[in-house]
Amino acid sequence: MKDSERNIGCEAPGRGENDIILVPQPTNDPSDPLNWNKLRKEYHFWLLWIWGFIATVSVNWVGPVWTQLTINLNTTFSLLNVSSALGYLFLGIGCVLLQPNAMKIGRRPVYIFGTLLNVIGFIVGGIQDTVEQFFGVSVLTGLGAALVDSLVQISTTDIFFAHQKGTRLSLLVFTLKDQYTSEETSTTLESKGKEATESVEPAQDPVPPAPNSYWKHMGLFNIAHADSRPLWLVTLNPFTLITYLPYYGEAFIGGILGMMWGGFVSDWCILYFSRRNKGILEPKFRLWTMVIPAIVNTAGLLMQGLGALSGVMWIMPAGFGMVFIAFGIGSGAAIAITYAIDCYPKMASEALVFMLFLRSFIGSGFTFAIQPWLQHDGLQNTTIIMSLICFVSNISFLLFTWKGKAFREWTAVRYLEAQEKQLRV
Repeated sequence: MKDSERNIGCEAPGRGENDIILVPQPTNDPSDPLNWNKLRKEYHFWLLWIWGFIATVSVNWVGPVWTQLTINLNTTFSLLNVSSALGYLFLGIGCVLLQPNAMKIGRRPVYIFGTLLNVIGFIVGGIQDTVEQFFGVSVLTGLGAALVDSLVQISTTDIFFAHQKGTRLSLLVFTLKDQYTSEETSTTLESKGKEATESVEPAQDPVPPAPNSYWKHMGLFNIAHADSRPLWLVTLNPFTLITYLPYYGEAFIGGILGMMWGGFVSDWCILYFSRRNKGILEPKFRLWTMVIPAIVNTAGLLMQGLGALSGVMWIMPAGFGMVFIAFGIGSGAAIAITYAIDCYPKMASEALVFMLFLRSFIGSGFTFAIQPWLQHDGLQNTTIIMSLICFVSNISFLLFTWKGKAFREWTAVRYLEAQEKQLRV
């Protein structure tokens, strides 16, 4: 077993599940989340899962009742589209505003603040009688739910190892998708007949620190691991890295299948290819699982758009089409996010904020534009163009399997400089 970046240099003497070097390496601090027992990790993860599900629903539940809303609020579908666009817009803005504060003052107060925004949004929604008030509800719930697009993922990746993250992030993407949620990672596998070379023992503190007391652990603010940079710099740093499906049965089925493909299958895939690669894991191994989502997602768009236009039996556009789209979104998002974290683990927070900020703004743009686009080009041409955009964007993973390592080498200096700035400031 050997470490491709020689960051750890540990040797794992086993076979199967016992031949995996844990990355990142846990410290000897009992408060280190990587050292938590399995029950505590599962409790932490599923608490995030439930919170994220409720927050996501707060933004996405209104689709099935739009017709009733047009009556109750005396408004039009176009204005309801504007409301949805505002929700997506403030999902992106919330990522930029809330994530940096979590890095400075701890995550608990930011989670509480996001929850309060959603509660206030629902109270306003319960008494609303104009579409302008509904706009306010979208703004509040969009801001409150923004944490599911950044902080929830970071809170999850902090407690699991590299070979486990794909499955967990896939479970989150399945739950949190709102129409859409490095150096080479140094997880390595034992290669038969090969031994580790030039290895060093991982640094450990000689005396483990005492575990935190219950009240200290449950404190509202926690700045022990706060980012030392100024808040304005933390907020702006992601920018240096230069739609919405109702929860119907078909989308649920597709999401379940996508979760399994983007999680369990992609995690199995990186282990399989790593063993064939003399025990060295490369982030690009996970990307090969994007082939199926690229094809299936595109096929789903064509089925839904052209199927509805041609008048085929409903099972084609509303059944298979919806399942295929949900599968592509769920699996593709999980694979892409996990790949980014594998490549730049020390910049995971900034990378997630930037990616999801762009996604939310692009999503809001599509929401604003889709109705005029349909009216101008018609359903057939719009569907074909959207399908081509979908296929090209998904199949672009081939570029990263070919040049991904070169891209990381090209950005290595900036990546290391960014890490050094975090340590110096």
